[in-house]
Amino acid sequence: MKTKIEFGKNNDFIANFMGLKPHTFGETDFWSEDWAMARAYPTEKLPYTEWNGLIPVVEKVEDLDDGNLFRVEIFKNKCIIFREDEVMFEVTDKPTKLEAVYYAVVMFILWYYGEFSEY
Repeated sequence: MKTKIEFGKNNDFIANFMGLKPHTFGETDFWSEDWAMARAYPTEKLPYTEWNGLIPVVEKVEDLDDGNLFRVEIFKNKCIIFREDEVMFEVTDKPTKLEAVYYAVVMFILWYYGEFSEY
């Protein structure tokens, strides 16, 4: 099944990649590191559509230690993710730099978990 990527609509994939777990409290869905919910985010308010929330995701991609060397390059309204020197994902058609980075990291995360079939 192909996942549709939309700005702000794939935050659950990012949250999972960042180590957060889904929880439900009453009728509200939250993501947090544990049940204590010291840092809990309602699903609709996960911080990945802002630079302060997205840059740690970029850093985690680059810091992965799974035998590959991943690199993220961001410039103008473009984002390219490399494995070693090979281009894995290149997003160049978004209106803002933030959206380009968001789409690229979501594609990477889907690939990383084996859910992105186009690479």
